Amino acid sequence: QALAEMSPLSSEEEGVHCAIRLRSPILIERDYCLKMKSGADCARGEIIDANSSAVCFSGKLSKSPRPVFDEAGLAPRLILGRLQKSSYPLPGYDWCFLDALLFRMIVDAPESMEVVHRVLPELPAKTLGDVFVQLPIVQTHHDVWLPEYLLRQTWGEQDIEGAILPSLVMGDRQSGFILQMSAACLQQQKLIMSTTVTLKIWPLVNRNG
Repeated sequence: QALAEMSPLSSEEEGVHCAIRLRSPILIERDYCLKMKSGADCARGEIIDANSSAVCFSGKLSKSPRPVFDEAGLAPRLILGRLQKSSYPLPGYDWCFLDALLFRMIVDAPESMEVVHRVLPELPAKTLGDVFVQLPIVQTHHDVWLPEYLLRQTWGEQDIEGAILPSLVMGDRQSGFILQMSAACLQQQKLIMSTTVTLKIWPLVNRNG
């Protein structure tokens, strides 16, 4: 949200890309600083450990064209009903909450586990949440696309639907896997927002002894 408040972009832009790089964990009971910088065509920010000065998160918000994919081929499902609007934890920051809903959808979706089981068929996991506690895995990138107006506009009184997008898998057991998983927020089959997470699984060559 701090990036959105610093953004120099105008409402005439087609869309924006919020790219976050997760460099090291954010730990509880520690102090962090938020460092922001706005340029002519983007806003940049960092979350810095106040004690070590290490950069934990870095982010950039910049102009971006609309992602291209076939909305008609998606299978949307309800992720937030209109009657739940009053329970928003971040009033006025709807895009942040929609991003969180899409992230949860990626973690819980059966489609995500189809990807995992394709490369690791022996893994006894039902959701990505199960995978997180069984394997050495981290999230390295978090990318969001949305129309610029949604940065500063609350969501209307509509049901919100989400859909899982095709995933990308790179790597092997010897070098480790990179999984890129995405979900989209739709309204009347039209893209409103997309969220993509990139996960890294360490080498598994010695996993079974």
